[in-house]
Amino acid sequence: MRAVALATVITMVPLAIMLTAAPTLSKPRIDRMALDYVLTAGIVESGTTVGIADSDLWALSTPDGKLDTAAVNRHLDEMQALGVNTVRIVLPWRGNEPFRPGTFPPGVEEAAWARSDFIVNAAADRGMAIVAVLAHGPDWAGVDPNTDWSLIGFEEPPQPDLFGEYAGRVATRYGEKIAAYEIWNEPNYVRAWAPTIDPAAYTEMLQAAYTAIKDANGDDPNDPLVVAGVLGAVISSPVTLDPVAFVETMYASGAKGYFDALSFHPYHYTLKFSEGVKNDFWRSPLEQLIEMRQLMLDNGDKDLKIWATEYGLPTFGDSGVTEEQQAEFIEDFLNAWKDLKDADGTSYTGPSFIYTLRDRLVNGVLTPNTSLGIFNVDWTAKLAAQVIKDFIEANPQEPEEPEEPEEPQEPGLPNLGEQIAQVLQAFFQVVANAVQGLFNAVATFVNSVAQAIANIFSPGGAAAASLPPEVQDEVAAGADMAAMSWRAASAERDADESEESAAETVSSDTSEEAGTEETTTAELVESVESVESVEAEEAETAVAEETEAAVIEEEQVPAEEPEPVDADVETDVDADEVVETDETVTEDAAEDDSREPVRTGLVARPGQVGTDDADDTDSDNSDSDDTDQAGATEDTGDDDGSSRGGPKSGSEAA
Repeated sequence: MRAVALATVITMVPLAIMLTAAPTLSKPRIDRMALDYVLTAGIVESGTTVGIADSDLWALSTPDGKLDTAAVNRHLDEMQALGVNTVRIVLPWRGNEPFRPGTFPPGVEEAAWARSDFIVNAAADRGMAIVAVLAHGPDWAGVDPNTDWSLIGFEEPPQPDLFGEYAGRVATRYGEKIAAYEIWNEPNYVRAWAPTIDPAAYTEMLQAAYTAIKDANGDDPNDPLVVAGVLGAVISSPVTLDPVAFVETMYASGAKGYFDALSFHPYHYTLKFSEGVKNDFWRSPLEQLIEMRQLMLDNGDKDLKIWATEYGLPTFGDSGVTEEQQAEFIEDFLNAWKDLKDADGTSYTGPSFIYTLRDRLVNGVLTPNTSLGIFNVDWTAKLAAQVIKDFIEANPQEPEEPEEPEEPQEPGLPNLGEQIAQVLQAFFQVVANAVQGLFNAVATFVNSVAQAIANIFSPGGAAAASLPPEVQDEVAAGADMAAMSWRAASAERDADESEESAAETVSSDTSEEAGTEETTTAELVESVESVESVEAEEAETAVAEETEAAVIEEEQVPAEEPEPVDADVETDVDADEVVETDETVTEDAAEDDSREPVRTGLVARPGQVGTDDADDTDSDNSDSDDTDQAGATEDTGDDDGSSRGGPKSGSEAA
């Protein structure tokens, strides 16, 4: 029988190798090719994420009125030098679509998008996460087409359906290059929502924009986030509405389910953010933030976060804020913001954005509203720049790596290692079937063959050496897999047969030896060992049993003689206990064998809350300068509310 088994092995090994190679050789060739792609960054919704709100980017212009591309690149490079990899920009509707789409030839309309295209692509090419503000509607899309509020520096709310269509066009145009969209800017200030602040109307616009943005890319799970609110930290007055009251009306108007985050601008020039104070006249930005969060909890939006998309201080001399104070306030804000949590310990603050990157002149003059930069006009860094850099270094963000595409596999065919395992297992089974009557006698031999073949196909084996390097590991894994699987199957088969044979022995003893002396332990062990070596289907006649037992005794090592038992002492050993013990040992062996190896030139500006100063329309503000340069009107309000002890805040509209 050994000769027969050896001959079978010699015959089957080449056949197994051919069977293994056949599916691989017949597999169609898959040519690999390199494709260009843009790796875009998703925004990390963490309180330690710090960005720059640089709404001046869109208005950066050369003397001839064109976009100053060199200046745009300089801005983005300076951000990244600080470690900032998230930027908030403005995509002004008025600038991108000054006329209703279809009014002019496509080439003319496309040219109007050139500024936004360059800025978005420049940031995306650097791997920066972009938050885009959709605001500044054109006159043709306003609710009241007969009134042009932009002539006095105010923004008129757009028709919701038209705004939704614009949002959809932007999302389709830029796809995954933009990580999030903010819907409008500071709509709780009359300059941004003239003539009457209306949270319900804002909600209607939000719903249209959210739906269009999410639908722009079909079922793409990487849809950009939609950020709502974008509210200034102001008190309720004839020209402003408390952000808490605004959010409350938003929820009452059906805003739930139409935004992925809320955003807030917690400006205050005389009170540090962490020093929240509440009195009869006004609530600090921190107090307002906490109350907005409670509204979110009450409305089932615990999983959503609040972003701070603008915060900063001017260093203009008359403002009373020095560079040292600016740096101190920003440091306090960043550290307090990241640590805000619900009562159960849930962090609810998202990214924060410092307004803005660089001071700028308006007609050669620096103003309070143009001196919030962390760089001076001449690009010398203020102290706040180092504060931001140090904070980012102390709170590193882990970027999300894109998943590597899987190697293409032909449908229906396993990989090479699996093919080898399947073929070798089939081969081992053929050998076993050829010597079925002597399975236990040959099991050890076949296991040895399995391990030998596994060694042949190992990385250092003879067969593997002739294969390409990238295939050798798969071949070795397949051979090992087959050997392990065969040994496990053998052990399981041993256990099953032992259990069946023992049961038959107990039954036979019960029927034939009833009333006789009890079987001794030694006799029962010898009976079980004998039964293990005989196939049940072969035991039809006593002659066949004796022949097989003789062969088995020749192949196996004789068992040790049991210790003699005193004839005068009865041995009360239950046969079931002996069978169970033998079965347990067999299962343990099987287990051992099968174990595997171990925002804002065009966006809101902070001012002072209270009265609406006539200086809002002064020609020396930053917006008029941007209008001259970029075709977009920008204005800045400075409302004095300091006499009431209130926060300084404000807005700026294009």
